[in-house]
Amino acid sequence: MTEDKKYIINPNYCIRGDDNRVLITTKYKYPELERYGAITFSNNFFSFWHPYFAAMISFFTGEFILDEQLQKMENYLGIERETIKQIIKPFFENKEILSKKEGEAIVFVPENLIIEYCNNFPVRKQNLEEFVFTDIDLTTARLNRPLDCTLMLNTKCVTNCVYCYADRQNINAELPINKIKKLITEAKQIGMNNFDVLGGELFLYSEWKELLKVLIENGYHPYISTKVPVSKRDIAYMKSIGLRYIQISLDSVNSSILQQMLNVKDSYYGKIKETIENLNEAGIDIIIHAILTSLNSKKESVINLLDYLSDIEYIIKINLTPVAYTRFKDRKNFEQLCCTDDDIKLVNQTINNYRQKYNKDYIVGNLEKYEDVQFSNKTTEKFNKRGFCTGNTRYFYILPDGKVTFCEQMYWSSKFIIGDITNMSIMEFWNSDFAKNFNKNKQKAMTQDSKCFDCRDFEKCHFEKGVCWKMIIESYGDKNWDFPDPRCPKAPQVLLIS
Repeated sequence: MTEDKKYIINPNYCIRGDDNRVLITTKYKYPELERYGAITFSNNFFSFWHPYFAAMISFFTGEFILDEQLQKMENYLGIERETIKQIIKPFFENKEILSKKEGEAIVFVPENLIIEYCNNFPVRKQNLEEFVFTDIDLTTARLNRPLDCTLMLNTKCVTNCVYCYADRQNINAELPINKIKKLITEAKQIGMNNFDVLGGELFLYSEWKELLKVLIENGYHPYISTKVPVSKRDIAYMKSIGLRYIQISLDSVNSSILQQMLNVKDSYYGKIKETIENLNEAGIDIIIHAILTSLNSKKESVINLLDYLSDIEYIIKINLTPVAYTRFKDRKNFEQLCCTDDDIKLVNQTINNYRQKYNKDYIVGNLEKYEDVQFSNKTTEKFNKRGFCTGNTRYFYILPDGKVTFCEQMYWSSKFIIGDITNMSIMEFWNSDFAKNFNKNKQKAMTQDSKCFDCRDFEKCHFEKGVCWKMIIESYGDKNWDFPDPRCPKAPQVLLIS
């Protein structure tokens, strides 16, 4: 901390007011793709902050040297310079996440919060009015304004994958481009961090070019995933508007295997291979995602795939994922597609060999069977370490017909539809009584067949980290939506409904 140097809040973090508190979060949903160089930061970080603390930290915009910043802080906060220095000193290039008590709440400060300014960093804008509140709430999990959303453009595809998890109803439903543009404008106005789009297929939406352009102009860089062979001309367009990366789904480099898995013609592999090579030539970063099934999980098949991909310069990540269960396919089909234990073991060995031999750390995969990952060896300790459910707390999902639900795989399950974007704004459905009170009265609505009905841990379980509604419905069916999360030790045996 040197007074003649400039300092800035780590550009990988976003700080935003939320009406009666401030939140800080990792700026990008996929930070490995968009992060600023090699700057250390806390991935998937989220915490509430007291507005007074946020106002203090917000002075580090990168515009002025520390001496000038301290004078500005002293004038605004009415605190002596030396006191300010003692308060902020722990947050300069801190090596770990820090915590501090704020009343009944514990708030967290991410690692490497304030760093020395570099010329390639954009100067941060400071808006102190955003941090002026009367009532402070640092405990309520649900945000007053949402942080992230995904728009499902359609349910159209160029393939018919044997492992498809999607609900393919409403196949002709699509929102008009002008409505989507209004949504993007509102999302930016209320301070939303991410606005993602997916399908179906983005490239089967007639106005995809204008949509991508508007998103990028508004500071949103969607994570596009596709199986569509994209022309060189369209790749050049995407490069020209600032698209940084794209995910291509490629399960095999064997054309006959792709025909079996995707129900495509023999020519498909050549076209998708050309797409990958044209993206590489254009300098667009590429993520490869492969779903492993009984059809493509043999060691030779995986080696052939990795051999081909390892030579492509702009591939930044290869993600190998075992097929997962979906209630939209029957149970027998899922069992036939599952990888064997031996195949999983060999694939894991192959991945580790590639990482070591070629220093390819971007190959991601530590494969386990779906049931083994989710539902085996259930303990309270393991359940309490589950991830936080952001559905209807920080995040929402828009279906192709405009209905709004909690998350991607809830689809049109009626109990989880919280709005309709065709006749409501984002803030109208987010602040609706149904959306705001979904969890508050839920235990009263539980049936006596559910272990949640009289569970003493209900509020802690549902109000803090939440449960995975997708897993519940997938495991016990729509009619048993009120059953416990199947990862909970009190949950009944998983049925895997189809």
